[in-house]
Formats: sequence, structure tokens, C-alpha cells
Amino acid sequence: MFARLGRLWRRARRQRWMSVAVENLATGARGVDVLPIDDLIRHEFGEGCPCGPKVELHHDQDGADVWIHVHASLDGREVREHAKAHA
Repeated sequence: MFARLGRLWRRARRQRWMSVAVENLATGARGVDVLPIDDLIRHEFGEGCPCGPKVELHHDQDGADVWIHVHASLDGREVREHAKAHA
């Protein structure tokens, strides 16, 4: 799982994205949000963000559940990045 997070972080730094690890101290729930930097809106952590993030459940090495929220940009950078990667 940490290797996957490392790949997400390297991708984020190259493509104007950032990763933020979050933990709910009341419930112990852990997660990672992958957010676009300098987007048209301010993104909210978790599933309640207006961009409708993709949510994936991963299991940490210690067996804990870690939710990964991959947010969508509103400026369309995913389309440009995908086209550039396949050019």
C-alpha cells in the first residue's frame, strides 16, 4: 500500500496534484486525499467534495482500512495529461 501511495505522490508532484493523509481522531478512520493544486474550486476532504472524487479502499500493512479519495479537477487537466502521456 505504501508503495502505491509513493507512486501517487510522485505522480502528484509532476502533474500539479498533492496528496494529504488524514485521520479522524474520533473514529480512527484513515485516508488519503489526492487533490488538484490551483483548481477552479476549493476541494473538500473526503467524499463530500463537489467534484465527486473516486473512492478506493486499501488495506494498510497493519491490516487497517485506508480510504483513498482521488479528486477530479474542474479545469480539465486530466484530459490534457492523458493526451500528453499518449502522444
